[in-house]
Amino acid sequence: MAPPDPVDGVECAASSPAPPSAAASASASASEEAPQLPPFQKRLYVRQPYPDNYTADSFLQELRRNDNVQPLAYTDLVRSTMVVTQRLSSVMSFVGIFHKVATHQISVRTFVGFQCALIALGFWRLTSRDLGLAMHSKRFRVFKGGWQLGFVMLGLAPILKTLTKEISPDTIWAMFIALMGINMLLHDYNAMPTLQMVPSQITSSECFSINAGIFASVLLASRLDTNLEVFGLLLLAVILYALAPIYRRVYVVTKPGFDGAMTAVCITLTTGLWWDPENQEPLIYYGTVLLLITFVCPLLLMRSQIYKYEISGPWDEAKISNRRHKSTIIN
Repeated sequence: MAPPDPVDGVECAASSPAPPSAAASASASASEEAPQLPPFQKRLYVRQPYPDNYTADSFLQELRRNDNVQPLAYTDLVRSTMVVTQRLSSVMSFVGIFHKVATHQISVRTFVGFQCALIALGFWRLTSRDLGLAMHSKRFRVFKGGWQLGFVMLGLAPILKTLTKEISPDTIWAMFIALMGINMLLHDYNAMPTLQMVPSQITSSECFSINAGIFASVLLASRLDTNLEVFGLLLLAVILYALAPIYRRVYVVTKPGFDGAMTAVCITLTTGLWWDPENQEPLIYYGTVLLLITFVCPLLLMRSQIYKYEISGPWDEAKISNRRHKSTIIN
């Protein structure tokens, strides 16, 4: 029996294999004839058979997460808040001393004499040989400049006493709070790792901080009664806002326990000046702020480290680190 004739060529097309397409054959021949490309190199001035926007397959393999994050210790963070506690306590102590001088609760002569002795003791310790500072000629210049500044302040005391005579007390206190806020914000809270304390090492923000503190002290000193009281309060401002940071930076690198002892002295002095059995609100506020700064803020900083997400990799720019004798490039 003869096989049936194909209908419209359907059976013949199904039984015979389709010839390969021209595109498939061309790609196969091109792949066979294409040369093997050399491995990609991350070099700028090397000609390579790759486009400018080429990205290698190993690009994301070098990705690093939180590579520069340093682990924080709670005790170190608490220790670093001591300088903030000292600055806050110095402002509170200054206001407390102003109140006692204005209400004649302390002897002005004793107050001024004690400050002069404190400055002389600090100057002697700062320029002693065990700290490795200047020689006798430089000591004499510093000593001479200090006494000249003291005589200038004493001569300006009568003028400063009447400086804000026509200004209301509310305005004086508002300006004092604003200037003290600037003093605390711009203060340099870093301990300098050097014993050579020269004016060129004082930052511009520290200069603004000192000027704001002295100006705020002038505002309060102008509300006092006698010239000696004005001079004593200005001398206290110079000690707290100009000389004390220098002393701290020097002794914090030579005496390991200096920061802790200084913090304890500041807290004790502030508590004694503001102690009043009938009104404990200032001390309560002061203690609350100290607890927040010393213990709560470091804990919050440690907890916030888990949310830190920093990525780094080969796309980052090179960082140049300048050394004294050589420069190194850190990728």
